[in-house]
Amino acid sequence: MEVKKLKRGGYSCKVYLGKEDGKEIYRRVSAPTEKEARAKARKLKAEYELSLVTASSSSDPTLFEAFTSFIEARTNVLSPSTIRAYISIRDNSFKGIMSRRLDTITQEDVQREINAEASNLSSKTIRNKLALFTEVYNSYCSKPKKLSVNVPAKKKAEVYIPNREDIDKVLEVCSFTEEGRKLRLPIMLGAFLGLRRGEIGALSWSDITGDTIVINKALVKSTDNEYIEKQPKSYAGYRVLKLPPVLQEELRKQKKAKKPLIELSIDRISDGFRVAVKHAGVKPFRFHDLRHFFASTLLALNVPDLYAIKLTGHSTTSMLKNVYQHTFADKEKEYEDRINESFS
Repeated sequence: MEVKKLKRGGYSCKVYLGKEDGKEIYRRVSAPTEKEARAKARKLKAEYELSLVTASSSSDPTLFEAFTSFIEARTNVLSPSTIRAYISIRDNSFKGIMSRRLDTITQEDVQREINAEASNLSSKTIRNKLALFTEVYNSYCSKPKKLSVNVPAKKKAEVYIPNREDIDKVLEVCSFTEEGRKLRLPIMLGAFLGLRRGEIGALSWSDITGDTIVINKALVKSTDNEYIEKQPKSYAGYRVLKLPPVLQEELRKQKKAKKPLIELSIDRISDGFRVAVKHAGVKPFRFHDLRHFFASTLLALNVPDLYAIKLTGHSTTSMLKNVYQHTFADKEKEYEDRINESFS
């Protein structure tokens, strides 16, 4: 949602409404204040999407209309990031059948749409899109047919997990500039506490007491493409973590300088991190991979799985075992060797 301050006073907001016959539709609204302009824009978008649903026959909607109804019914239940993902799928996928009535869509139609995207997207992404389509189709088609659609085979994801040397090199590069020094604390929070980027962005000094830090919120993008604060998705996301000495020292420097806890926006953290990794001369890795480093360190230290997921904010151990398969494999071999030695 693009908002501009007008020379004559007030604010103007450009609103993206969707697509019609392949063309993107935009409208502008204006108001005395930026807050009012954004409110009018959200209202316009909601009214437009609801008008599409109302104008259609409730028993014979198009796929676009069904998607819109499906999303609207869950706006206050699902997280903003999930709603954004659903809207993105509606506006950018299944383009060949999005304007078709549900009862005219065939299995072959859906297969063609999947085939068209299969070469550019991962198997997981394709499966997620198909699962959403299926739920929308079955919910709003008056006589849904059983659609058996083939999807690309799953490929084993190769996750590069940085090591401590990689992270130290990136932190060293960050020490060279003022902007880089603002990046050091977010990097350390990701690597040495396993915090997600959104959790880091939502932190304030009030979350720190002594040598502990409370994680009870995160920043996520709303349907307006703006960051908003929200509670964790699950109870596991709430946690109190003890700060390691290296982080305590960094925080003391930050507080002594009377600076905000986190000086950079989420997007600036990501952009700055990519630059720092590039200049550090290490194998490329993402900011989120700092979290993988933390989790793999826990596993290497033989921290029990249940305690590891408590520290990382996971609900189950499945994520740990899926992402860190090679670490588990190394540990299993170590245990096997120790067992065999005991019987020798």
